[in-house]
Amino acid sequence: MNKVFWFDVPVHDIDRASDWYYEVFGWDIQPRHPKDGNDALSFRMAFTGETGDNWTPLRPGSVNGGVVTRDIGITQPTILIEVDSIDDKLKQLVNAGGGIVAEKVHLPLAAGYFAYVTDPDGNVLGLYEWEK
Repeated sequence: MNKVFWFDVPVHDIDRASDWYYEVFGWDIQPRHPKDGNDALSFRMAFTGETGDNWTPLRPGSVNGGVVTRDIGITQPTILIEVDSIDDKLKQLVNAGGGIVAEKVHLPLAAGYFAYVTDPDGNVLGLYEWEK
């Protein structure tokens, strides 16, 4: 069973949105890397509770995520699902009627890979694969 691992909230102004999510929900919004800028992979870490290894929340049922710029290809909040192999999962989901929004991308700073896909109803989901 693949678990929901992460969420992304796409925004126009990442600094304004980060301040808003902190003020309204108390999320600890942190840059992933000091050189984070307004490029296609610009995002801030959104910690929704106490966190352990690999950004995993320590409280069962909690999920951490990111506040991201919209130029990564999504326009609505999106969940990311942890998979063993994005390549294998892409084949499986296309054969089952899904689609590909953004092909597999390596994110060295995030220690893995991600891709965006759609289910048969057009809902966008993210896939995440840890580096091995």
